[in-house]
Amino acid sequence: MSRLAVLSAAARAELARAIKRRDPAHIAALRSLLARLDNAAAQPARDLAPTVTSAHIAGATAGLGSAEVERRALTDAEVDALLAAEIASRRDQAAQLDTLGHPREAGAARAQADLLARFQTGQGV
Repeated sequence: MSRLAVLSAAARAELARAIKRRDPAHIAALRSLLARLDNAAAQPARDLAPTVTSAHIAGATAGLGSAEVERRALTDAEVDALLAAEIASRRDQAAQLDTLGHPREAGAARAQADLLARFQTGQGV
């Protein structure tokens, strides 16, 4: 199993638990991570060239699934870099909030970063 598949499965399982606990901070952090991973695996728009166009709708492709493309395979290094970027983003946000005098919000951002860091060390996986 690839690092992306393992990380996504673990994050989705943790997201389900966070939803059951009604923990909005963890829900936000996990949804953000999953979105970052999904967006990174999307094919660039310039690589999409419809083979058969629709005669009825401008710019549409004809046929069921004709606009579907395979997701890009991310390397383990790319997945780890995306996770590190998400953690760094939360830590930067916490530092800025501390500077602005918002300790409660900074603590929440740090808690989100700590949650995501568990996936980096393998504790969340």
